[in-house]
Amino acid sequence: MSHKDTKVMFATKEDKPKKSFEKPWRILIVDDEPEVHNVTHLILGKENFNGRNLELISAYSAEEAKKIMAREDDIAVVLLDVVMETSTAGLDAAEYIRNELGNKIVRVILRTGQPGEAPDKRVIVDYDINDYKEKSELTSNKLFTSVVAALRSYSQLRAIDRCRSKLKNIVSASAGYCKSQNIEEFSSMLLEKIDLLLTLGENSLYLHIQDGSLDVLSSYGKFSSISTEKLAEFEHKDLIDKAFSSGKSSINDYAGIFYYKSNVLGENAVLILLNEKFEKGDFELLEIFVYNTMSAFSNLLGSKKNKKEANS
Repeated sequence: MSHKDTKVMFATKEDKPKKSFEKPWRILIVDDEPEVHNVTHLILGKENFNGRNLELISAYSAEEAKKIMAREDDIAVVLLDVVMETSTAGLDAAEYIRNELGNKIVRVILRTGQPGEAPDKRVIVDYDINDYKEKSELTSNKLFTSVVAALRSYSQLRAIDRCRSKLKNIVSASAGYCKSQNIEEFSSMLLEKIDLLLTLGENSLYLHIQDGSLDVLSSYGKFSSISTEKLAEFEHKDLIDKAFSSGKSSINDYAGIFYYKSNVLGENAVLILLNEKFEKGDFELLEIFVYNTMSAFSNLLGSKKNKKEANS
């Protein structure tokens, strides 16, 4: 990178970093020039996107980048130099990421200080290269814009991938309720299924109104010590009361409650507390899962009851 290029890239205002309590976006800088790393840190180090800071990780060769990508599964963007230890080192790294690691989600932005060394169009398509820039054109605003576009795309792909994974889990988790003989057994089974469905260290309660009183039928995780007697002092009691008074499911940042009522089961709710914020898509999938599972069990109990009455 020339001295002139460096001056162009420094053309950015000094913004104070915004505080963020969310996990940062992880960006891998792959370049054999230390100056490129320094300047990229100066430009992006204080920025954030959607309330999340940027964590910048450095690799000084394609081989080092490969090791990092093989070890880390949450890199959002790779800023990848084309020419490093070889003239095709960057492209080799991109091929490794996409084909050998099978990582189709990370966004790859190629950067080169060699004008006229643009990769073949086939490479751009085959390796799913998201952007290609000459270093001399990467002013601070252009670099930030390119990274934000990549983060937005990565976020959308992650959401799609998570939904696909959770849908598969829902299908497998939905089996088994028919083995439950009573609501107590069913409530325990349902919380175990929710634990299998999610991967965020969830804690859950199954609540049921019986004979006019609110009872804890089952509890899971950190909530395992919560009993009916301790509900009055429970920190999420307001969310529980809201669900049973309104007859609706709802969420706040980290807790969600899922309400279900039928003639057979009466009034029920499942409270789930996550270690990360509830995404709208997660809430909707859980709501569908809880409702359908409770509905199926309610229909099963109703059918058994009707059959028993018919035979008596």
